[in-house]
Amino acid sequence: MKSDIRVCGDWEATHERPVYTLGDACPECGAAAVNSAPAPFNPEEPHGEYRRRARVRNRDGNSDDE
Repeated sequence: MKSDIRVCGDWEATHERPVYTLGDACPECGAAAVNSAPAPFNPEEPHGEYRRRARVRNRDGNSDDE
């Protein structure tokens, strides 16, 4: 998923704090802007398979809480 909000790719070396923009370049220093949102999940997460199974099971109405 791609976010519209981007952050200066060199902000740690150039700025005191992150500089956010909607464009492809930092408005202050001109460096390339990168996606500021983290990935929604890590497919290599060790317990991700169990979490996804539980979500599907709960969505289908077969909750363990009942």
